Order: sequence, then structure tokens, then C-alpha cells
Amino acid sequence: MSEELLRIDKLATLEELHYVLLEVLDRNRPIEWTELSSICKAKSFNLNQSFDSTIRFLQLISLVELNEDRMVIRHPFIKYRAIKADYTFCELITKRLIEELRRSELLSTVLNMEVIKFDITHEAYSLNMNMIPFRYPLIKLYLLNMGIARPDNNLRSYIIINSIYRQLFKEIINPILPPSAKLDLLSSEIVIPPSLAISGVKVFISYAHKDEQIKEELTKHFSGLIRSKRIIAWNDRKILPGEEWDTAIRTALEEADIVICLISADFMASNYINDVEIGRTIKRHNQGLTKLIPILARPCDFVNSSLSHIQALPRDARPISIWENRDEAFVNIVNEFKKIIGD
Repeated sequence: MSEELLRIDKLATLEELHYVLLEVLDRNRPIEWTELSSICKAKSFNLNQSFDSTIRFLQLISLVELNEDRMVIRHPFIKYRAIKADYTFCELITKRLIEELRRSELLSTVLNMEVIKFDITHEAYSLNMNMIPFRYPLIKLYLLNMGIARPDNNLRSYIIINSIYRQLFKEIINPILPPSAKLDLLSSEIVIPPSLAISGVKVFISYAHKDEQIKEELTKHFSGLIRSKRIIAWNDRKILPGEEWDTAIRTALEEADIVICLISADFMASNYINDVEIGRTIKRHNQGLTKLIPILARPCDFVNSSLSHIQALPRDARPISIWENRDEAFVNIVNEFKKIIGD
């Protein structure tokens, strides 16, 4: 259930969640889904857009229930006093969200030691949202919508925990830290052993072996991001002796946050690439589980490919092989890629 929870990409604000629950609590009977939907969609444009996912969120953290007739009812433990003030309401839903993630053993996936930082300049916690897998948009959305955090203009891709929630955040974070890590507000840092560091965005490179040289050049240009652990680049040359190559490829593909496809005539003609790699990747891309980036390696009939609806790199969709200076093509790709991962 938490996997589903983490993939929610539309959510009401704290005020709107408050409004939804009060509408449920104000009745001595279950409220019909369509009636509640009509009431809530008139409240605000955001709630209109996010109503279905908001109810699903409240259901998954056990604040409301749906009976067999899709009638919305409150969970037995919810009382008026629990949601009377914004802070206590925010505390309630935050703790229930954390409990659900901890129960499902997903908490360290979305709030790991590379995500959580303490910013001495602001004397506040900051979170590097790029370190949370792209397929899990809920956490950033939740922190911003609840008013728990705000974007930090000086720390790109970071958000800062608002001061009113510092103590709540500390109470939530401290139990997450492993015994060998230490949260010290006086020294304003989290001290962790290097062995606990979590690596960055997982990038799967799909290519035809006739384009291996281009793949190697691309990997070299990604070397800065790889060394700084912003990304982990994987391709089939990483398969170890004794491993089943088909299983290894399928596993890496499922775990990838981003899939890069080096497009050429050989790529498009490969049955394995089209049947296994591309088919699955397009499905995951459409579900928001991964991001697919076509890169034109050599001239080919890309417009009639199954990926033609996705914006391709490099600039102006000019294949790498026809650039007068190929390094310029790769630099353009890397710069655009940095925008995608927020670097």
C-alpha cells in the first residue's frame, strides 16, 4: 500500500485536507463519494484537481474509510479535538504517514541520510529532494502542501523545514537515524559514517552494441555526476560473470529512475531492445515510475519510432554523429540532463 501512497502526485493543502475531514466529521452518517466530491470540488481549483488522490491518501493513512458502497466515513479514532488546530492536525497526519512508511519498511528509502541535512546558514533542516527517487513524488508534495517546508532559493533543489515544525521534525527524524549517526543541533550537522551514504539517481543506458563508442563517450561526459554520486550509470557491460544477463537487465530496468535510449537504426532494429527494454520503459514512463530520455546517436527514422512523442536530445534533435564537434553535443546533453535531475 505504501508504494501506492508514495506515487500520489496530486494532494490537497493542509487547509483543504482540514476542510475535507470536517465535512466527513460533521455528519452522523456516511457521506456518498459523489456528494463529497461535489462539495470539495467547489472549494478550490487545487482540491478539484486532487480530490480523488486526496481521499486515497486519507484512506491509506487510515483517517477515513470507504465501505462497500463507496460511502466515505471517518475512521473510529478521529475526534474533533485531533484536528481542531492546524498544527495538531498536521502533527497527526504526519505521524500517521511516517508510521505507514515505517511499517512498510520504506521510510529509509524516502528519508535517507543523503536527503536529510542541517543548514547552518538558516539554522534549519533542509532536504535534498533530488535524492528521493523520482517515482515517489508524494513526500515533496506533502511537505510543501502542509506548510512544513518551503523552497530555498539559495540551495537549489533543497527545501527548508519551517521553524514552527522543527521540534516535530526532530521527533520524527531522530528515530530514523541509525545508532552510528548523530543528530546534533548544537554543532548543526548530522554526522554519519561513509558506509551509510546513499547513492544518487539510477540511470539505465539502453543502446545497440554498434553504438558502444557513443555510449562510452556519453559515460565519460557523465563522469563528474558519477564521481559526485549524483547518478549511478548502468549498462549491460556491468553484468558480472555468472549472472544471467536477461535477469540482470530486467532488474536494472525496474530499479532505474531514468532510462536513456541511444537511438539509431541498429537500436530500432533490435528485437530485444524493442520487446523487453522499450516496451517496459514506456509503460513505466507513462505511470510516472521512471523518466525516459531519447538521445539521438545516429541519423535514423526516429519520427516513426515508438519514442517519437518524447522530446529528444541533443539540442534540436540533431544526432550526435553529425555534430562537427561531438564534445559540444555531449556537453549539451549533460547540461540538459542536469536540469532534469535538478543539479
